[in-house]
Amino acid sequence: MDHEQQLQQQQYLLQLQQLEQQRQDQQKQQRPAPAEQEPASAPREFTIVALGKSGEGKSTLLNAVLGSEMFLAKTSVSEVTKTVGMATNHFLNIDSNPMMHCIDTPSFNGKLHDPNRVEQIGNLLKLVAGGVDAFLFVVKCTRYRYDNTVHQTLQTYQSLLTPAFWPKVIIVFTHATPELLPATQSRLPLIAWAREIQETFNLPAPPLTVFAMDYVRFPYPSGGAQDFWERLMELDANTAPYRHTPFLESIGSGFSIEDYVQRIKGHLAQFEPSYFENQAEGQYKENEHKKRKEGRFSLFRKSTQGTSSSKPSRNVSSTSSSSVS
Repeated sequence: MDHEQQLQQQQYLLQLQQLEQQRQDQQKQQRPAPAEQEPASAPREFTIVALGKSGEGKSTLLNAVLGSEMFLAKTSVSEVTKTVGMATNHFLNIDSNPMMHCIDTPSFNGKLHDPNRVEQIGNLLKLVAGGVDAFLFVVKCTRYRYDNTVHQTLQTYQSLLTPAFWPKVIIVFTHATPELLPATQSRLPLIAWAREIQETFNLPAPPLTVFAMDYVRFPYPSGGAQDFWERLMELDANTAPYRHTPFLESIGSGFSIEDYVQRIKGHLAQFEPSYFENQAEGQYKENEHKKRKEGRFSLFRKSTQGTSSSKPSRNVSSTSSSSVS
């Protein structure tokens, strides 16, 4: 093969390569572009806080929500939860369920004299300030009456968390087993709590309610887990996220957590049982003082009337005696 033929062959091969390249380019142009994949969104996580008086079943309820005994539940008549604690797990301990960040709290009413309990208020504010999906106000189902102690407890939480916490409140009646709450009719007085709370605190709507059985039966069809999840989804869809704006603004302005807690402590003390007892005692003393004062005045008035009434009689007697003489 001479030199000219070699050049022709090289040109021919080059043309083939160019044609093949053109064909591949055309195929790429005709091929539909792959759809842009959106970044996978992070799984939804929820933060819930259990509130309420001591012995109502807060820790047991959170253990049931987590499907694992992560909080020390009440086993005696003494208070068990004395600090703010947090535990995380999938709802009902099922990996495919959303993650739940559960915050357990001690009772704050009647405890403001305890420096450790006041410190726990600061710990609670640190955990909830960034956002909460639901506040669970926990009440044992055997507490049938909405009494003054419950009202004071709610007033404390309203002052501590601001009224912005109300749209995120779910009232959870615990220990609602067939043994303690056998008939549907027996739930009616408890359901009425929501309406009473709405009227007392002037809320636009009554808080949602859930009846929860014990730790073992909570996941059962009627154990409360399904109702709890539905209420949580209802809040998530219809209410704005909770933020503790005053706390965040104060910390952002240079206040320490301790300073903020001390600043609101005096206001919280208004809802202490001792505050109401002192008020009642002061009112009693004031009423007693008023009664004694009125009693002394009435005695003085009687004595005055007696003196004035006796004077004419002396004048009459003297006149009569003079006339006789």
